[in-house]
Amino acid sequence: MDISNDIAVELIEPLAQRLTELKKDQAQVSDSRAWDMARAYVAAYGQITELCPGITTYEIHRKLKAYDWYAGPGGSWLSNARRIYDVFPDFFTSGSKNIVAYNHAMCIANCSLSAGEKDELLNCVMVDGMTRRELRHEIQRRKDKETGVTRPDFDLKVSNLWKFSQSVNGVGWDGGIHPDLVANLIYYYTDPGDVVVDPMAGGDVTHRVVSTYKFFSDDYEGDFGGQREVYRSDISPQSPGIDQADVTEGLPWPDDFADLAIMDPPYYGMAAGKYTTWGETINDWLISLDKAICNVHRVLKSGGRIAIVTDDYTRKDEFHPLGLYTLSALQRAGMTIVGTMYDPNPNFVVTMGPAQMWRTKRSRLQVSEMKIINVAAK
Repeated sequence: MDISNDIAVELIEPLAQRLTELKKDQAQVSDSRAWDMARAYVAAYGQITELCPGITTYEIHRKLKAYDWYAGPGGSWLSNARRIYDVFPDFFTSGSKNIVAYNHAMCIANCSLSAGEKDELLNCVMVDGMTRRELRHEIQRRKDKETGVTRPDFDLKVSNLWKFSQSVNGVGWDGGIHPDLVANLIYYYTDPGDVVVDPMAGGDVTHRVVSTYKFFSDDYEGDFGGQREVYRSDISPQSPGIDQADVTEGLPWPDDFADLAIMDPPYYGMAAGKYTTWGETINDWLISLDKAICNVHRVLKSGGRIAIVTDDYTRKDEFHPLGLYTLSALQRAGMTIVGTMYDPNPNFVVTMGPAQMWRTKRSRLQVSEMKIINVAAK
């Protein structure tokens, strides 16, 4: 008879009941309940391992999940609770108070910094009231300092799926793009001192990105960082410094001038009546696209890049793959396709009410949530 196993079962069943009770009916566990679950688990873990020498964490978690009715946290969550205990045992003493948010403590406990720096971070959270995002940035900054790495101060992507964590309102313009999307384009397709043109400046995102992010300043010390010159135009300028020009008719810059052009044209009729569109029909839109690419092509240097942001047009009785059309237009202009990136953009769906969403489903219409960025070289 395995006495140790029987003891473990006697201790694990009440733990399973307690964890299930604490997490019951909680889509997202509150901070207070998270601490209660962590303390319950850590206390029981200590008893189990003391009375059952040799039992592993994996075995404890497996026995918890063996109960059909168990609805408590999973093994990863419980292991994180143990890490918090290992780093900050005072949080688990009898009568201890929740002096810091559970997720903040988990971020600090799981990072690879030294014990001293973890204590410093905890003090920063308690004194300065850091958000979780700010805490993560500070942890990354300290880790980079240790390794000598200097990272850009924006969300730099490694693949062609550009999903950004923080949603950004495009300053009231339909089709407004995330500033980190622009920052990534400039990072990958320009060098310090290069010229970037934005012939459809709209909300002036390109200029604000280069003016705001430290990566694009002269005193940035990391790879590829430094100033870029930005020139902007728009059919209806909304900010100082934007030249008045219609990209389909001509641009105010000389030949062989720019290293990168960023275009965010109207997505056919998606925002009809809210700003200048490119005609009433898809054929009008395609003609305008060809004209715009031709005029941008003229101002690009040899080897210069153009990045065009689009979004497939979807309506009940009409669908147009604008991303595919854009690729064809770039090839017609004699340009070489460099790459295609995809930016999930759920803003439209997020703003739909339940009734509108249900009408969309009943009409069997799939809403487009994907911005498509095609890049080509002259």
